[in-house]
Amino acid sequence: MRSAEIGVHMKLTWLSLFYETGYLLVAGVFCWQRRIPHLNCCLATPPTETCCPGSFKDSPVVLLVPADLPLITPFSGINFLMNCGGVETSYDAAILWAMIPEESFTGHFAKVTKGYNRFRDVAVCHGNLLLMTPSILQNQKIVSRINAVYEVRKSSVSAAMAAGLFVGAVYAVGVHFLRAMTLKQTARILSRHLAVEIIPVLLDHPEVAVDIDTPGDYLFVQEHISWQDGDSLPAG
Repeated sequence: MRSAEIGVHMKLTWLSLFYETGYLLVAGVFCWQRRIPHLNCCLATPPTETCCPGSFKDSPVVLLVPADLPLITPFSGINFLMNCGGVETSYDAAILWAMIPEESFTGHFAKVTKGYNRFRDVAVCHGNLLLMTPSILQNQKIVSRINAVYEVRKSSVSAAMAAGLFVGAVYAVGVHFLRAMTLKQTARILSRHLAVEIIPVLLDHPEVAVDIDTPGDYLFVQEHISWQDGDSLPAG
């Protein structure tokens, strides 16, 4: 499968997701509110640069979806929003982050290699869907921490250290080495440290964790789309 075919698949998926949910999609960003007169949005990385802060200042929350997520479906997007719907927040600002359990990677997705965070109660990898309060983008301290975490996201310990030395120490000892802390306990400590509520949202959709920022993931996406279309998979 050529790059152009994956691009077409992504465009069709985005259009389908837009029509089936009714949410506005601009450059890989969904807006929680259904009707907004005008949006100015720029697509970039890291995720805090995905949208211009002023674009969503009147929106209660926005749903961030990276543009390199070709296997996402309307069903997975809707399920994430439904799972977020019953969550209560106690902070002024919050980030609800999709977390994919290890046991979700079955069938063809068993071939995906992910670095799991192994907590006392569950092993997860992060998904690429975030529901967040847009005011977070106005807080430069939080933005700088999120950007630092993004730069070292392939290493869980390094990412925890980038969030702060205390958070890094708690994660390294309590999760990475001893597996003594639960996912929610760790999220609460991170929330207090950042003064932003970090809420992990379990989602049984492995496709949400598969972007195409590595050659291996790109090859898997090629194979998976061919498999979905009924084509034979490449040898090896």
